[in-house]
Amino acid sequence: MWKLCEDGIEDKTTASGCEPIGFDASLNSRLSAPTPPRAIRILNWKKVIEYFKKLLHDLYIICSYSLDPLLEAVLHFVVQFQELRPDLVARAHLQLLLIQDGKLYGRDPIFTVICRAAASPEVLKNHDIQKNEFVVQLGQLVINLLKILCTNAAWQRCKLGKFLQDWLVIYVQ
Repeated sequence: MWKLCEDGIEDKTTASGCEPIGFDASLNSRLSAPTPPRAIRILNWKKVIEYFKKLLHDLYIICSYSLDPLLEAVLHFVVQFQELRPDLVARAHLQLLLIQDGKLYGRDPIFTVICRAAASPEVLKNHDIQKNEFVVQLGQLVINLLKILCTNAAWQRCKLGKFLQDWLVIYVQ
């Protein structure tokens, strides 16, 4: 019933070198979402170490970024970071860093960031223009753009179509 481990542990994932045991279908169906199980590729230890080195490198890049509140700088950083093809964990961490409670870095209101990017006069920043529906939509679009840029390329292509339609509505207004 139980398969004994062979001497080679190169393509094994458990610490003992044994192949991992499959899952109980009834347990899986009770604990997970109602989707079919996905096939996963089992990595060898060398690839796992390489994965974590790259993950730590990506997280280091995110953590060493100066929290510059200029929208152009943020967009430039995100695009450069995406060229490294970061993993889901690093992209999710970047998104969490960028947008917290509808604010850039959790401290700079999106309206302020947009006004700084548009080089608008100081008078507008304190005016009731912040409550204007157009400005609120623009702020939401900037937040959505940053979130979309923190996803993988396939998801970006999927979401950018709808995003561009939303931008068109703002552009027409």
